[in-house]
Amino acid sequence: MDNLLEESAEISRLESDNCDGCNWYHGLWQTFRLLNVVVSAEQHREYYTQQLESIQPEHVMISGTSDYAMLSIVKDALPDSQVMVVDKCSTPLKINQWYAEKKGYNIGTKQSDIIDMDSTGWEFDCVITDCLFTFIHLMDRVETIRKWRSLLKTGGRFIMVNRLREKDDEQKEFTDEEKHIFMQKVLEAPELPDTGKGFLTWCAHIFVNNFRYYHTDESIIDLFLENGFEIEELHISGENTDSSAPSTTGDARRVYMTMRAI
Repeated sequence: MDNLLEESAEISRLESDNCDGCNWYHGLWQTFRLLNVVVSAEQHREYYTQQLESIQPEHVMISGTSDYAMLSIVKDALPDSQVMVVDKCSTPLKINQWYAEKKGYNIGTKQSDIIDMDSTGWEFDCVITDCLFTFIHLMDRVETIRKWRSLLKTGGRFIMVNRLREKDDEQKEFTDEEKHIFMQKVLEAPELPDTGKGFLTWCAHIFVNNFRYYHTDESIIDLFLENGFEIEELHISGENTDSSAPSTTGDARRVYMTMRAI
């Protein structure tokens, strides 16, 4: 078992007392990673590593994060890079800082919603994020993309993997089938040390009944092209499936994209 991941799961549960209504997510995410029932940036490591090693950015901003997976990817690919982690919640920032201290990295963190972040004085070679549009309201997407553009140097890159679904403007929640499948995955997963099935069932129940998300379809590509970016690398893979809920393991259609700021 990954000792760092195990330790971070406990820290996340404790730190999530400081969350602003998102403790059901940030407090439990690392536990679900230990059970291998959710998808994090780690599952997209190959793409991110390939892009980072090709681009070789010096200053990197991680925009939104659930855990330290993206930080691990960036620093493994670019040991000398200067990294800033930005999130509106303090819990993932503390987990990233904890991981950085464990590894001997010097990183920056900033607690802010990306739209509200003051971009004065900031200029990054790369902004990277994983599946963040799952949580961004459709009305906020253009403003978010424009803010990322303002934070990038001309020629800088934006890198992201994001799940694609059929176009739908309404906020979604887990269906009864998705809830059942996720609960079953948790119950069938190998037991964790000092963690009983009753506790894990409670965690799963809290997670599936609080999760809210937004669909993202191929039109997201056009939003980037209309707001200061051009395509450098883009491909879509996987198949849509009704049984795989957001962030959970299972087949899914995803876009892999690297956009250049123009």
